Amino acid sequence: MIGASGIAGDGICGESLEDAEIKQSLAARSNRNVALVDSSKFDGMSAIEICGLPVLDKLIADRPPMGKFAARLKAACVEVRSEEHTSELQSH
Repeated sequence: MIGASGIAGDGICGESLEDAEIKQSLAARSNRNVALVDSSKFDGMSAIEICGLPVLDKLIADRPPMGKFAARLKAACVEVRSEEHTSELQSH
């Protein structure tokens, strides 16, 4: 699981160099990378990039991303899960 202070464009970002370096190292060694963020982080950029979207296997958030960002995730083959999606599945 990778937490991020921002996720937009082509990747996820962190607040500090030390945090980003640790997460980059973990992502490089992992067989599966999952970003766990709340929707307030969408379209939010920070100073330090942790990894590009193609490194991610899954994004878990409280709401699904929309628009161009959703299209970028799809193009990078990132599976998206959200609380709204889970609630929809449980109600059927």
